Amino acid sequence: MAKARFIEVEVEAGNNCDYSLHRVFSVVEEPKEVVSVEAPGIRGELAMVDVTGWSEDGPCPAYAAIVEDSGEGHALLIFGGDDGIRTRPLDSDGEWSLDDPAQTGEPCLLLDKTTPYTEKAWDYAEKLLARPQRLIEVTLSRTEAETTLLHEGSAMVICPNDEKGLTQAELVARALGVALPDAGGAETVGVSSGVLHRVMSISTMDPTDEDIWPLFARLLEEAEAMRANVSEPDM
Repeated sequence: MAKARFIEVEVEAGNNCDYSLHRVFSVVEEPKEVVSVEAPGIRGELAMVDVTGWSEDGPCPAYAAIVEDSGEGHALLIFGGDDGIRTRPLDSDGEWSLDDPAQTGEPCLLLDKTTPYTEKAWDYAEKLLARPQRLIEVTLSRTEAETTLLHEGSAMVICPNDEKGLTQAELVARALGVALPDAGGAETVGVSSGVLHRVMSISTMDPTDEDIWPLFARLLEEAEAMRANVSEPDM
């Protein structure tokens, strides 16, 4: 998704939701594609739910972004297509459908900034790493906008090329045992699922927090030891 300064949510009442909304939000942190989020259920209780964007053609990507909110300072915005978003109970069977009474449609959701959500990349990684594997081929690719860790074309980690993201990308590269590529470049390597577990942990941690660095060091040390013995896919 291209770097944005503003997000415009313009949704008209229709089949997906029964009211219209037109608002412009100032972006604090870049949008990330998501597959689930903690949100109020039909009875108002908080629970993790599946989420998708919605357009006239049906499901489309949904995104989460930290935005400025005049009432609360910063908030988490969940937004999707021209017809808004849809939610349903987590891990529901069946297809996304306007006819399913267990699903609800909204123009968007504006939630507390600390609300948990699951990025699409992390969801893919969890499924890939559910079974220990001795060797998984991944590619660390860098563009002018971001650094991405890919497996068979699917993103597992996405680090924007800002100060924080570049530090995360450097640490991910070290855990993989490769150099961070220049913009436009890529590095492909085979590592065990144990190494990738450490990589995923590193990618979720904030390198600006000095108290976290001893944990970074331990994870990097563990990844290095596992790379030296790829016959052991330790978790």
